[in-house]
Amino acid sequence: MKKVFPITLIVCLLFSFSGLNAAGSHSQKVPAKQTAFFYDTDGTLTGTPYGDIVWHISPGGPTPSFITYTNNGVTYGPIAFQGSGGAYTAGGPRALGIIYAQVVNGNLSFTTIW
Repeated sequence: MKKVFPITLIVCLLFSFSGLNAAGSHSQKVPAKQTAFFYDTDGTLTGTPYGDIVWHISPGGPTPSFITYTNNGVTYGPIAFQGSGGAYTAGGPRALGIIYAQVVNGNLSFTTIW
């Protein structure tokens, strides 16, 4: 047990100092550019006055492209997303009380009248 503690301490120190630059270095640690691709996403809005509303978002490369809603066998859409910079909005079927769907930095939310 006495031998494990110093080894563990050294490993922890190596990991904690690995993000630092050398003294006098002019280089900066810059995170690599990451592109998040938007994949097919499905879900269900439950507890609505119209029953369950199933939605499906189709990708358009790194952005959401279209959203489609289905309720009681009736399909609404596809409705195109518009926007840029991580914020995208698509209108919703007013017949189901959905004003719009919004994707901001990968998080989906709905604005409804109910």
